[in-house]
Amino acid sequence: MNYLLLMDAASDAQAFCDKFSLLFTIAGYAVFIIKVIVPIILIITGMLTLAKAVTTGDEKKTKEAQGILIKKVVYAVSVFLVIQIVGIIMGLVSSSQAYKTCGKCVFSPFSTGCEFIQPTSDFGN
Repeated sequence: MNYLLLMDAASDAQAFCDKFSLLFTIAGYAVFIIKVIVPIILIITGMLTLAKAVTTGDEKKTKEAQGILIKKVVYAVSVFLVIQIVGIIMGLVSSSQAYKTCGKCVFSPFSTGCEFIQPTSDFGN
């Protein structure tokens, strides 16, 4: 039976988020990698393609490489913006505080409350 369909009270949803916060944080790291690392890799590979074409001195290859670089930059910006827009829309649509807690760990996993190991104040005493 699907637990998500059975949640009808905010306390159940909050308990669900608290219980699976580690899973949401791991998903958040994956989203962060896709949002940041993938566009960087796309842009770097496009720049390397352009640099390789420029060093050959062939005008036709240089124009093709410029087109490839422009496409990769557009794809990189699209990947970044799609994830940002989905996070913003999910934050606006959600009405429960429990989702905002879960969503915070998915869309910004480095924020407070989403750490793998919760820091303690009496460490070292």
